[in-house]
Amino acid sequence: STAAQNAQPQAPEKLVAGIKKNHRGEVKYTEGLEHTAAYLKKHASQFDVVITMGAGDIWKIADMALTS
Repeated sequence: STAAQNAQPQAPEKLVAGIKKNHRGEVKYTEGLEHTAAYLKKHASQFDVVITMGAGDIWKIADMALTS
């Protein structure tokens, strides 16, 4: 058994809370591709740094957020 197999899954909200403890900028959790893309369209500005974490089709968020 490997360490990865023994690791307990972390809830996204718990991960965000941990990041907020050590980061001065805004950290936001959103759920779902469409909701996240809509949030970015509304709130992200030029020169903002957006980092997405996930698996599978998470890459689609950038395409969705950058198209009108």
